[in-house]
Amino acid sequence: MGSLGTTSSPSTCGSALRTTCASVASRTNLVSGWVQADKIAFVLAAFPCQSFSKARNRPGGPPALRDSAHLTGLPGLRPCDQRKVLRGNECLYFCCRLAWACLLRLVPLILENPWTSWAWQLASPAQLLRNPHVRFTRTDFCQFGTPWRKSTGFLSLFCETVAIERTCTGKLCSVSHKPHLQLCGTNDEGIFWTHIAEAYPLGLCRRLARMAHNAVLALQAERLDPIFCQVCR
Repeated sequence: MGSLGTTSSPSTCGSALRTTCASVASRTNLVSGWVQADKIAFVLAAFPCQSFSKARNRPGGPPALRDSAHLTGLPGLRPCDQRKVLRGNECLYFCCRLAWACLLRLVPLILENPWTSWAWQLASPAQLLRNPHVRFTRTDFCQFGTPWRKSTGFLSLFCETVAIERTCTGKLCSVSHKPHLQLCGTNDEGIFWTHIAEAYPLGLCRRLARMAHNAVLALQAERLDPIFCQVCR
C-alpha cells in the first residue's frame, strides 16, 4: 500500500514497476491511453498514504506533513519529508486523472486510502466524489481479523461494494470482542505501527478480487446486450 505500481505493458501481468514521483507524471498519458484504447479491464490503485495520514498529527507518531490549512503540505518541511509530500501529491493527481478516464470508458476502478486521509479533502478527489457514478465506502480492517480497526476508504466506479462495507461498532471490536490496538508509536523493533498496519488483510483481498471480477463481467454483459438485441431483430 505504500507505493503505486504499473505494468510494463497493458498485456503483461507481473513484473510490476514501482514508480517514482517523476515517472508517475511521465506515465499519466500512457496509462490513460491504455484505458481509452480498452486495454485495461479493471484498476485498483492504493496511492501512498505516508504523507496523507492524520495519524501523523497525533502525539507519539511520525512528524505531521499536512493539516487542514495546508492540505498540499506544511511549509518548512525537511527535504526528505517534502519529497514524501510531493510524491503523494503526484500519485494522487495521477490516480484522479486515471479515474476520469475510467469514467469515460466505463472501466471499473477502486482508489484506496485511509478513511480519515487528508487526500479525500483535496480538490481532485473531492470533485470525483461529487460524481453520481462514484461510491465512497468505509471498511474497517478489524472486521477481517486485524487487531487494529484501521478505517479505510475505497472510492469506486461501477462496483458493487456491499461485500467490503464492513465497519466496527462499539468500544470493543465486534469481531474479537477485545480493545483495538492503537496505531500510535512503534513496536519493540522501532517500526511505526502505522507502517505495520498498511498491508490488506487476506479476507479483504479476496473480497476485492471477487468484486473486481464481478464488476468486469457485469459491464461486459451490458455491452453485449445491445449486440444480441440487434441480432435477434
